[in-house]
Amino acid sequence: MYVKFRDKWGYASELVNDTILLDTIKPVNGILTIMPGAANTTFELSWGGFSDALSGLKDYNLVAGTSGIRPAVPRHCTRDGYDIHAPRLGTRQNLLLSNLLVGQGRERFDGATAMKKVFPEYDPPTGGSVTIHGKAGDDYTGAAAVTLELNAVDPNGPLQMCVSNMPTCSSWVTYATSKAWNLAAGSGERRVYVRFRDKYGNATEAYSDTIVLDTIKPVNGTVTVTPGR
Repeated sequence: MYVKFRDKWGYASELVNDTILLDTIKPVNGILTIMPGAANTTFELSWGGFSDALSGLKDYNLVAGTSGIRPAVPRHCTRDGYDIHAPRLGTRQNLLLSNLLVGQGRERFDGATAMKKVFPEYDPPTGGSVTIHGKAGDDYTGAAAVTLELNAVDPNGPLQMCVSNMPTCSSWVTYATSKAWNLAAGSGERRVYVRFRDKYGNATEAYSDTIVLDTIKPVNGTVTVTPGR
């Protein structure tokens, strides 16, 4: 912007100027991650990936709520009688959110959102295992239809399990110690995977077992008859 000044006699100053950066582009969104804290009523929040090419990032606003996502408020936000807003966090990229109520917890981070509930515990079931029992034993089977023996324990039942012929699985059913199952088609070593989770959603890593599925008949040979003496 340029400007000149003039008095009443018509004498004008030299032309002077100044500049300013006009930035109408919003910062690039990042990711908010929520992990259980050391106490069951706390969350450890971390975020990253946010950027602004023109003006750069100045500060952050974090808003937490228990029912729905509310827009970020510049200075404070109060819900249910306690302050749950952490204003102007500067350039830091982590925060401990405490004093949350069991069964609640939802966070918004200035465009990036994430949700996680506070539960009494975050420990997955223990003692998980799966054993494949085939028609010919536990090492070989001549048919894809087998029986699975499953085991897992957790004080916070009822349990669920997710069984699959692949490492990933998304179909959860009620836990049982025995289950009829069909192996993947074709002869060869076949592996079955299972994960267990409690009522709070705490899930184990995948357990697995293998068995050889043999549906190929033996190769034919010959028989020779020789007269006896």
